[in-house]
Amino acid sequence: MVNEVFSNNIRRYVFTLWNWKDDVIFRHTGSNQGFNCFMFGSVKNNQGIVVMTNSENSFNMFDFIMRAVSQEYSWEYFRPEVYEPIEIEADEFKPYTGKYIWNNQNITISINSNQLEFLSDKITNEQLIPVAKNTFLLASLPLKVIFSKEDISKIEIYLPNGDYSEGFKIK
Repeated sequence: MVNEVFSNNIRRYVFTLWNWKDDVIFRHTGSNQGFNCFMFGSVKNNQGIVVMTNSENSFNMFDFIMRAVSQEYSWEYFRPEVYEPIEIEADEFKPYTGKYIWNNQNITISINSNQLEFLSDKITNEQLIPVAKNTFLLASLPLKVIFSKEDISKIEIYLPNGDYSEGFKIK
């Protein structure tokens, strides 16, 4: 079924497509007044999920459903990641501090009480918990921040659904 859908003119569909190992993953979200929907699937494995709600406020719930389904059916995509905090000396935080632009938001990364903090136009002073030398999780929000090893002026910020976008240091 999936191959039949994508064998026609792919440009007429409004799907997000990306490569995952030797598979093609597709996703689509949508909403109308009072309703939200989410569709996600695998072309190679002919697996997919469609969730529809009668709520305008359910997109965060979709992330949890998607991870739970991935876990239950042993899908590799969007499986929950388990992290353990690691100890990093406060002086190792210094290269990460500064002002960044991410998704049209101003972000400030600073050190406060020997801990790295994240501040944006929408998030106030959230602790960044180190889980690797260059990877941090926000303490109470489901965001993962990765500072580039190759270019310290770049960051990647991952959302719970696996989407990410880059931010850039401006100061």
